Amino acid sequence: MLDYDALLEICTTENQRNKVQACIDYPSQQKAALALGIHISSLEKTLLKLRYRAEALGKSKHYLQDINIPQHLPVSGTSTLVKTEDGLQWIKTKASDQAKLKMMQDAVDALKEELPVYKPMQVHNNTMHNPDLVNLFTLTDTHIGDWASSSLGGDDWDLEIADKTICGIMQKMVDESPKAKTAILALLGDLIHYDSALYPHTPRSLNVLDTDGSMEMIVPVAIRILRRVIDILAQTHEKLVISIVRGNHDEASTIWIKEFLVQIYSNNPRIEILQGRLDYQVYQVGNLMLGWHHGDRRKPEQLPLLFATEYGKEWGASEYRYLHSGDKHHYSAKDISGVEVVQHEIMSGRNRYATVGGYASKRGATRYTYDINKGKIGSGTVPVC
Repeated sequence: MLDYDALLEICTTENQRNKVQACIDYPSQQKAALALGIHISSLEKTLLKLRYRAEALGKSKHYLQDINIPQHLPVSGTSTLVKTEDGLQWIKTKASDQAKLKMMQDAVDALKEELPVYKPMQVHNNTMHNPDLVNLFTLTDTHIGDWASSSLGGDDWDLEIADKTICGIMQKMVDESPKAKTAILALLGDLIHYDSALYPHTPRSLNVLDTDGSMEMIVPVAIRILRRVIDILAQTHEKLVISIVRGNHDEASTIWIKEFLVQIYSNNPRIEILQGRLDYQVYQVGNLMLGWHHGDRRKPEQLPLLFATEYGKEWGASEYRYLHSGDKHHYSAKDISGVEVVQHEIMSGRNRYATVGGYASKRGATRYTYDINKGKIGSGTVPVC
């Protein structure tokens, strides 16, 4: 923990002094950044510069107290700034190759464990299901493993809240939906908040993320949620189709999620998991075509032409075409050249990044019902209360 009072002594600009003073006045760096109206990363960079300055002045022991490293975040290496005859130099160490090999072997052993194959589930509701209707249920940007708090100006969100919220909303959407023969579960990406087994950050931009636990804690919760959601849909529809596309937070996790579902539902003829590309998925039946993309690589206006090009056969066989995306964390719907492009809202809570950036939207999930011969015939939204 930094000694902020001591850091004030080596500040050279008013901006630095204001940031350090905010850290003294508020109980956490998050609240200090909110009070200053800046992103937490800006504050962290300033404090890091001051820490380096303290080390260069040979006074680091006065500015940095002991740091507790969470047990689930192993240290891969250390860096120390020291004085030498040639000036200041960094001395770096890193984890041994043996330690890395042990981590890789543990991962391989876990993957080798035999997965269970679940028996086919029965449809509980014996009422006649309309064979021409398709109910589409979407899970997007649920960010299981994210941590957010209303005390920081956002919404409360952690592993326990995610479990209750997602499964509760899914059950309510099913209860309020028409009795359709087919259900589609669209996993539109960012189901899990981060991919790394060691550090919580986004795969491409390496943005550091708030998290409610390690991957060892997040993965079981994500699996439990998926199983409960699939149970709900398989017990209320005669056929279940699962579409999976990758997000920008869970590019690698999307792969194991898909293979996990393929394995455990392999002997259930009522459950179909769409194959093909993980960036774009399509399902065509009768006169209806549905398509999915997370929304991080293509704008809504670009999707109709892309799907017409990539999936010409399905496009040509359909009169009614609907495309679905997420990523932006708010709802919008556009008619683009006769194709409805929907950007879905989210269930997860507004976290620190969204709060500092001033991003706000209504939370919930929407079920869409399609007639394979007539196109969209209805929808229903369940808000997060």
